[in-house]
Amino acid sequence: MRCARVAVASGRGRAPGGRGAAPGRHSIPPGGRWRAKHLGAAYLVYLGIRRWRDRSSAVATGVPGARPPGRAFLDGAVVNLLNPKTALFFLAFLPQFVDASRGHVGAQLLALGALFVLLGVVTDGAYALAAGGAARWLRGHPRLVETERWIAGSTCVGLGLAATLSGEQRK
Repeated sequence: MRCARVAVASGRGRAPGGRGAAPGRHSIPPGGRWRAKHLGAAYLVYLGIRRWRDRSSAVATGVPGARPPGRAFLDGAVVNLLNPKTALFFLAFLPQFVDASRGHVGAQLLALGALFVLLGVVTDGAYALAAGGAARWLRGHPRLVETERWIAGSTCVGLGLAATLSGEQRK
């Protein structure tokens, strides 16, 4: 059940980009990409630091569901809402699959966006199920879980800093 919540939350976070790709409904305001990039980077750094400080682990202690059920949903939705690549994907990629001669361009874009979200829920659900199986295996290896905590936290902080420090390449 927890896997389903994470997958649905991830899809829910992607949904605004799909709706926004319809003509006239999506525009990135001046400075909006910069703000989204830095908010997403700050959230990654926050998650990394939180991971470093978290000495308890549901995997290590064998206590599944140690977090409130709504927290997984909120985390998935926030990560996808703050990801500027989702909106840029919808704006840059989906329009090439729309056939204006068939009419209802906005409806076609909404359908493609809905398909993208559905596929994301299915794949994220598969990843969540695989992670659940890995968690059962990891319960027998507590030292590996401690190492993972530091690697995961460092990865999040590193990606957040890299996103913040990366500049726009102009041609």
